[in-house]
Amino acid sequence: MELFTHRHISKWSVPGEPCGLSITPTRNLLVTCCKPTKQVELSAKSGRCVREITLQYDIESPCHAIQLSELTTDQFVVCHSDLCHRRVCLVDKVGSITRSYGGQPGSDVGQLGWPSHLAVDEDSLFIFVADGSNVVLLRQTLESVGNFSTGLSCAHRLYYHYTTRRLFVGHYLPGFNLAVVKLYM
Repeated sequence: MELFTHRHISKWSVPGEPCGLSITPTRNLLVTCCKPTKQVELSAKSGRCVREITLQYDIESPCHAIQLSELTTDQFVVCHSDLCHRRVCLVDKVGSITRSYGGQPGSDVGQLGWPSHLAVDEDSLFIFVADGSNVVLLRQTLESVGNFSTGLSCAHRLYYHYTTRRLFVGHYLPGFNLAVVKLYM
């Protein structure tokens, strides 16, 4: 039995090279493009471009972006990693950085190893960052709260389930695994 046929698949044009996807608080699709570095918001119903935001020139190789709550529709969190910079940036509606966390690669407080994916808990205002061998926890002001590893290796995808207050962490090495972290905040 065929579940999907060509009638069920549509192709939406994205002006760039997509590398990350998230859902906005208004239920649109937010596409992070690594070349050129921008965010494209598409209507989830039609695929029509709602807006494009060109990211500030020094945000190179963005991996993922999320839009903060409906009350702050003009604020986005973007993680990016290149050879010299590993940061999480708070950007405004025109793509300018208003705050950042990280900089030179590293594992000390204030540094990131390889940030690749984000999740947010809008109640506690915490941002979770998949950062290689651990998950970094930041306030929405991008101040560090801490991190945890609990045996994680190469954390690369996150999903926060609001109702159960669980953080799902996709990681690999050895093999592909899923860690489920119950949060008590």
